[in-house]
Amino acid sequence: MKLQIKAVNLDLTDSVRTYVTEKIGGLERLVLKHHRDSAMADVKLIFKPADTKATKDKCHVTISGLGGGDVIHVEEEAEDMHVAIDRAAHTLKETIRRHEDKQRDHINREARDLKEQAQTFDPGESDAP
Repeated sequence: MKLQIKAVNLDLTDSVRTYVTEKIGGLERLVLKHHRDSAMADVKLIFKPADTKATKDKCHVTISGLGGGDVIHVEEEAEDMHVAIDRAAHTLKETIRRHEDKQRDHINREARDLKEQAQTFDPGESDAP
């Protein structure tokens, strides 16, 4: 899974980049193997200075390329950027798990249907005269 990190009103330090990579990038293991190369996670970190009315830091994550044109988007906010990232990672973990279970069920259902069709196919019967 590719990871793209953007920061608004925040210097993107190596420690923040590493933290996002560990938390959000670590979710790659939940993505189906054949979607891992095409999956893309866009992370947008928004820092709100203390002198503004909105004092909560925000973490927006959008994951695309999961197959079937599906996109997962999560927004979390907290008093601390690390907490916002943690919350987003937790929400994404559950959402990705549900999405991939549905994908896996769909693939298994198609395989089962094809197997049933192959078993009921009689090569002696043909439409040709």
